[in-house]
Amino acid sequence: MQTAAFLAWLGVTGVLPTPPPTTLHLSDPPIATEEGGEAPPEEPEREETQTGDEEPGADGGADRQSEDLRAALALRRDLRIPHIIAGNATFGSMTGAFIFGWIHFADRYGYTGNEADSGCFRGDPILGTEMCASQPPWPHVIGSAIAVTAFSAAILMGSVMPDPLHLADQEGDRAMWLSVHRAVRWGLFGLLVAQVALGVVSVAVDLGNFEDERALATAHLALGAVTYATLIPLAVTGWLLAWG
Repeated sequence: MQTAAFLAWLGVTGVLPTPPPTTLHLSDPPIATEEGGEAPPEEPEREETQTGDEEPGADGGADRQSEDLRAALALRRDLRIPHIIAGNATFGSMTGAFIFGWIHFADRYGYTGNEADSGCFRGDPILGTEMCASQPPWPHVIGSAIAVTAFSAAILMGSVMPDPLHLADQEGDRAMWLSVHRAVRWGLFGLLVAQVALGVVSVAVDLGNFEDERALATAHLALGAVTYATLIPLAVTGWLLAWG
C-alpha cells in the first residue's frame, strides 16, 4: 500500500514518465451510410481486356469485305491485258485461217463443182503447186492451231476473271455488251470444236473420189464461215468493253 502510494507520488512529480495513450490507426476511415452503418471500402476498378475468344465487331467484317473487293479488282486488272491480247490473237489468226482455207478450197476444188475448173487441175493455183500435193494445207492448219490456242487462253481467263461490281447486272450499254460477249463466246467455242473435228475428218479420211471429197470440204468451209461470222460480234463487244 505504501509502495503504490510512493509510485503514484513519483508519477505526479514527473520523476516517472507517463505512458502514452494507446490509439487505433485506420488506413481508411469508415464511410457513413444513410442507414447509419459503415460501408466497406471500394475495390479498385479492373480494366476490361478483349480476349481472342470474343467475336469481332462489325468493323472486322467490313474490313474483310473491303480486302476481298480489292483483291478481286486487282485480279481483274491483272487478267485484263492478257485477255485482250489473247482475244486479238484469236481474231487475227482465225482471219488468216479462214482466208487460207478459202483459197485452198478454190485451188483444189474450184467453185463450179467440176474438177477441170480447179486451180490445181489447170496448174495455176493461188497458193502454188506445192499446196496441191500437200495434205493438210499447212498455212491453214497453222492459222487454225494458233486460233484455237489463243481462244482457249482467252476463254479461260474470261471465265476466271471476277466481276466484283456485278457489271452484267447493271443497266446501260456496257452491261449489254458484256452479256452479249459472254453468250457469244460459248457459241463460238462449240463451233470451233465442231470445225476442228470436221477438219481432222476431211484430212484423215480418203473418200476416193472428187465429188465426195469436195462435198466434205464444202461442209468444212461453210462451217468455217459460220464460225468466223460468230467471231465478229465477239470481237466487237470485246473491243467496246476494253476501250469503250
